[in-house]
Amino acid sequence: MTGATGGTGATGTQGATGPTGAGGPTGARGATGANGVTGSTGATGATGAQGTTGARGTTGATGTNGATGTTGARGATGTTGTQGTTGSTGATGAIGSTGATGATGAKGTTGATGATGARGATGSRGVTGPPGAQGPTGARGATGAQGATGQNGTNGTTGVRGPTGARGPTGARGATGARGATGARGATGVRGPTGARGPTGARGATGPTGPAGTSGTVAASVATLESTTSLAYTDLATVGPTITVTVPASGRLLVSLTSSQLGNASSTACFMSFAGTGANTITAVDANALNQAGSAQQRASATTILSGLSPGSTTLTAKYKVSGGGAASCAFATRSIYAIPLS
Repeated sequence: MTGATGGTGATGTQGATGPTGAGGPTGARGATGANGVTGSTGATGATGAQGTTGARGTTGATGTNGATGTTGARGATGTTGTQGTTGSTGATGAIGSTGATGATGAKGTTGATGATGARGATGSRGVTGPPGAQGPTGARGATGAQGATGQNGTNGTTGVRGPTGARGPTGARGATGARGATGARGATGVRGPTGARGPTGARGATGPTGPAGTSGTVAASVATLESTTSLAYTDLATVGPTITVTVPASGRLLVSLTSSQLGNASSTACFMSFAGTGANTITAVDANALNQAGSAQQRASATTILSGLSPGSTTLTAKYKVSGGGAASCAFATRSIYAIPLS
């Protein structure tokens, strides 16, 4: 059994370099020998006689050509129609005479050139200041002679290489260096293709029915300015405005009135209400009216909600009256009414 390998001994010190030995002299180059004499070219041999050409075989007989078919007869050429006569050329009209060229007018005399004005005197040049004195350049010293090159010493013999020493322990890992600055952000890559569309999700449950909108709303208006002195609800000269609305199953209806009203005295009050016919009979009353008092013209609106009506088609017509007694009167203009079925 082989024993364990012993530790490697320490590396010996390198011996001193010995002097370089002197180089021997280069031997002289020998003389080049003379070229030998070139031999003469030998004579060309005689050309051999050409052999005889063999006899040519007989040519086979040529077969007969087939008979050519007859050419069909050519149809007769139709007759050429006669050419019409060429019409005569009309006479060329006479060229009118050229009018005489008018005489060239005489050239006017050229005016005399005015005298050139005298050149003003050139101003005197200012005095140039004296330049500063430059110091003298020192003389360059002579270049010294180059010393002779010393001889190279002879190389000493290479010392024996000592054994390699044992590998030392690995040093501790050094501290991590500071993180370098972040490099500039690279260009954005090309956008990849759009992925396939995913399957459509299941349809969600249907939400509850929202509140009823304004479906079924009806409206009408009359712009005419008209007056009344009636103390009870009545029609104006232009009846209405009038609308026909369908009352829903809820039996509820929103009715709105708008009008411009003007009383003839500060004590006069003007009223605009409505009456109904059809599925429902409605009497014009103050509780559903738009009313204003005074002799200043005003435009306003009033809204009321009717409940407990019978479902079905109902016609609503605006009605008018005054209050104040005596000679009270009211004028109404830009009158309108609209109704909205409610759930």
